[in-house]
Amino acid sequence: MVISSDEDESYISEELVDKCISDDEKSEEEFRKYPEFDEKATFGEDAWTWLKRFKSDAWSKAGFSDYPKNDNLLNNTYEQFNSKIVKFKSNPIITMLEEIRCYLMGKMNKHRLGANSFVGPICSVAQSRLDKCIKDSSYWTPEWVGDVASYKFQVWKMPQCKVVDLGAGTCSCRMWQLTGIPCAHAIACMAYNNLEPQKYVHSWYSTERWRATYVPYIEPITGENDWHRTELPPVEPPTFKRSSERPKQMRRQSEGEARNSCKATRKYGETHCSRYGEAGHNVRRCTKEANNDAPNKRGNRRTTRGSNASDSQVY
Repeated sequence: MVISSDEDESYISEELVDKCISDDEKSEEEFRKYPEFDEKATFGEDAWTWLKRFKSDAWSKAGFSDYPKNDNLLNNTYEQFNSKIVKFKSNPIITMLEEIRCYLMGKMNKHRLGANSFVGPICSVAQSRLDKCIKDSSYWTPEWVGDVASYKFQVWKMPQCKVVDLGAGTCSCRMWQLTGIPCAHAIACMAYNNLEPQKYVHSWYSTERWRATYVPYIEPITGENDWHRTELPPVEPPTFKRSSERPKQMRRQSEGEARNSCKATRKYGETHCSRYGEAGHNVRRCTKEANNDAPNKRGNRRTTRGSNASDSQVY
C-alpha cells in the first residue's frame, strides 16, 4: 500500500505503515522515530497533513477492528463487479437489471458447486493462507514461559520477539486477531504443544459456513411479455442528448486514486483549424465561412477548380 495524493504528490512508504500494525495508535512523534520518515522528510510533512484528514481505521491495519476477521485494505470485490457490469450499462434500465440478475445467478451457482464439492474442514482461501503461515513458522523458535496451561509463549527470530497466548487466541503482531487465522508465531507455539493449527482457525472460515453462504438463491422470474400490466402510465426514458465525443466506458476515478502505470495515456497537442489555422477547434467546429483566399494547414492558399483554374490560380 502506498498512500499518495494528487495535490502534493506525497507518499508514505509501505514499510513505514506496516511497522505500525502491532500497535493500536501511532502519533506523529512516534512516526518520526523511524528512519524512513526522516529520509523522506521533504515529503513526509505534506503526506502526514493529508493523511490526518482520515481516521486511522480507514487506512491503517493498526486501527482495524478484530470483529470482521478481515485485514483487507483493497476494494477488489467492488472493482471486479464494476468491470463485469460495464457491458450491461449501455442497455435500458430493465434490460440492464435483468442482465445483472442473470450474471449474479450464474456466479452464485458456480460458487455453490465449488463449495459443495470441496473437501476439507476450512475453505480453500483460508487453507492456502494457513499453509503459508505453517511454512513461515519454521523460522521462529517458541519459548514456553512456564504457565500451567502451557498457553503463553515468547517466540524468537532474532532480533524480533513476539508474545503469543494460545488460550486467548492472541499474538502481539495482531494478525491472528485481525484475520482469524493463526499467524506463523502462533503456529510455532502450536507445534511445540503438538496442536493442529486448523482447529484454531475461526469458525467463519469453516466449510459449513462457506456452504451456508450460498444456500439462498435468486428466484427465477418470467419474461417481460408475461409481466402484469398496470393502469399507470409507462415509465418514459429520460431525455438524452447524444454527445459528439466517444461514449465513456470506464468509471470515473476518485480524487487521489492511483492511475494504472502499465497503460500509456494518449497525449494530443493543441487542436488547430485546417481551414484558417486557428487554435482551439478543428474544421468541423469552425464558425467562419469558407474562403478561397484562406491558407490551409500547410500554409498554401486554396485554388479554384474549373475550366479557368489556370487563370484563378494564386501563388
